[in-house]
Amino acid sequence: MLNRQLSEEECQVLRNCPTQDFESIALIGCILKDDTLVNHARRIIATRNKSNTSLANLAKQLLSPYDEEELIEKISYEFITNTDALNKIDDNIYYTLFSVL
Repeated sequence: MLNRQLSEEECQVLRNCPTQDFESIALIGCILKDDTLVNHARRIIATRNKSNTSLANLAKQLLSPYDEEELIEKISYEFITNTDALNKIDDNIYYTLFSVL
């Protein structure tokens, strides 16, 4: 599935998935090709997955071009400065990220 090109409609479904399950959030981050802060948050969550090392390793590979600490700082700034403007899904993803850090 990770090698398959998703339609924009399929991507929107994944972006709007309200799951609170860590592994589902992580999997969505690895499937989506988005270069957004919220998707980076999903991938950072994935790197902390101890039960699915394949998913954790894929997430690490996808994040390799980025400095993880810098991403976390940007995500933290986004969360703090725009809390009221975040939708429920992004808010949940950020809360999940901060709980695993």
